[in-house]
Amino acid sequence: MLETWIGIEYIFREQGVYFELRTWVYYCFIESRKFYYSPNTGKWRLKGERTWQTSNSPEDFITQAKVYTPPKYKTESKTSQSHQQKTDCNKSKNQQTKQTKKTKKTNQKHHSNKSYSYKYQQTSEIKDIRSEFLRVFDDCLQEQRKRDYKLGWIWYKLIEQLTPSIIEICWLSVIFDYSPYWALYKIRELYGFADYNTIITTIKINQDQWLDYFKQRWCQKQKYYQKKPREERAQTQKEYQQKYSSDQHHSRSFNYRYEAYLQIMGLTFPFTYQELKKAYRQKALQTHPDSGGTAEAFLKINQAYETLSDYIKN
Repeated sequence: MLETWIGIEYIFREQGVYFELRTWVYYCFIESRKFYYSPNTGKWRLKGERTWQTSNSPEDFITQAKVYTPPKYKTESKTSQSHQQKTDCNKSKNQQTKQTKKTKKTNQKHHSNKSYSYKYQQTSEIKDIRSEFLRVFDDCLQEQRKRDYKLGWIWYKLIEQLTPSIIEICWLSVIFDYSPYWALYKIRELYGFADYNTIITTIKINQDQWLDYFKQRWCQKQKYYQKKPREERAQTQKEYQQKYSSDQHHSRSFNYRYEAYLQIMGLTFPFTYQELKKAYRQKALQTHPDSGGTAEAFLKINQAYETLSDYIKN
C-alpha cells in the first residue's frame, strides 16, 4: 500500500504537480486549478464539482485534468437567460425615459418659441369674461368689504370655486392695481406658459374699458383702494374700545383672572370695597391660628384681599 502511494507522489514530482495529502485523498494544483485524486479508486474531480471522473493511472489523471472543461448545467443557462432578459428590459426602459425627456424638451422649446395671440373684443359688456366669474367675484367683493380683508383674499376664494382664464387674470391685475408681472406669475402657475409681451399689450388695450365697467357696476376705483382717513380710523378704534370695555366684557375677563380669589373670599363680581372688608374680617377670624385655623389658609386670605383691593383702587 505504501509503495503505491510513494509511486504516485514520485509521478507528481516528475510531472511538476504540487500536491498535499489529505486523509485518503491528494489535493493537487494543475494549471492554476484545484483537483482531488483518490489512489484507492483511481477517480478524481475538480474542486467545486460533485461528479467524479475515472482514470486508469495518475498519469492519465494529469493528462485529463489539463484538458478538462466542466459541463454547463441547465441552471446556469436559465440564470444567463434571465440575466439577458433583465438587461433587455433595462435597456428598453432607459430608451423610453430618454424619449420622454426629449419630448419634454421639444415641448418646452415649442411653448417658448410660440407666439400667443389672444382675441379681445373692445365692448362695454366684456364678452371675454364669463358671467359665472363675475358673479363669484361680486360675492367675494361684498364679503371682503364687510370684513375689511386684503385684496389677496379675493384671489384665493376665486381659485377655490373656479379656475380663472388668462383674460380674467389680466382683468384682476388691472382692478387690483397690480403690476403685469403678477398676472404673468399667476398664469404660469396655473397654465404653465405665458408670454410677457402679449400680457402687456392686452392690459394696455383693455385697461380703460375694464376700469369703466368696474366703476359702473361696483364703485369708483379710488374708494375701493384708498385707505380710510385718520378720523374715520380713530372713530372705529373708539367704537371698538367702547364695545370691548363694557361691564359685561370686563366682568368676563375679571372672573377669568380672579376666579380663585373670589372663591376664597366668598364674593361674586360686581362687589364694593366695603363688602370686601366684611368678607376679609369674617374669613380672618375663621382661619386665624389662634381661633383654630391654619397659617396657610390665613396667608391665602391675605393674598386674595391684597389683589382684590389693588384692583378696586386702580
